[in-house]
Amino acid sequence: MICLCSSSESKALLLNNFGIVFIQKSTQYDEDQITSTIAKDFVYTTSKGKLEPVIKEFGLGIYLESGLWKGKAGGCMVEGFCKKYIKSIDGYESRAMGLQAEVLLPWIKVL
Repeated sequence: MICLCSSSESKALLLNNFGIVFIQKSTQYDEDQITSTIAKDFVYTTSKGKLEPVIKEFGLGIYLESGLWKGKAGGCMVEGFCKKYIKSIDGYESRAMGLQAEVLLPWIKVL
């Protein structure tokens, strides 16, 4: 089961619409305190600010503690730990892994 650490009704609706079972808990974080006008700085500061109380209140999950999420798009990968949660892949699995080898092969000369 997923723990949605947010009070967002929109996020809860999305999870419900996709049939994902979850519990919703939230911590208090005031996004209005962030003064950055640079989007990436705002997102980083907000994400970090929201993560810290979640870790403190709910603890880290097995996956977060493993560090396997580092360097992965969206913090997830199609191989390893996450594979059992993926119902299907539309297109090439290699693309999700970061290198669509099937499309690259015709362009490589075999010596």
